[in-house]
Amino acid sequence: MKFTFKKNIETKLASVGITGEVKKTIVSDIFGRKAEDAFERGLSDAEDLEEFAVMLNSVLEKWAILHPNAEQFHSWFISNKAKQFRESVISSVRQRAGLGCPP
Repeated sequence: MKFTFKKNIETKLASVGITGEVKKTIVSDIFGRKAEDAFERGLSDAEDLEEFAVMLNSVLEKWAILHPNAEQFHSWFISNKAKQFRESVISSVRQRAGLGCPP
């Protein structure tokens, strides 16, 4: 399922003109990234709904600096993906479903 979410997000980013390194950064902010020997958490790694909301609000400022269309993407994400993330992607939901706490 994570793959489908990721593809949809990458497609939307491209459709609003966000490509290249900026696109990679935003995708990493959503799904996390491995940086050297550590893992940097993304929105999908939020431990609960409150943390997800805080993280989602905090990325807007960062993304807006990276690209002029980032606010448009952020609004789309809130309208079209945030509910799905809260219900099936964030860490606490995956753990309750018995999927563990990857990575």
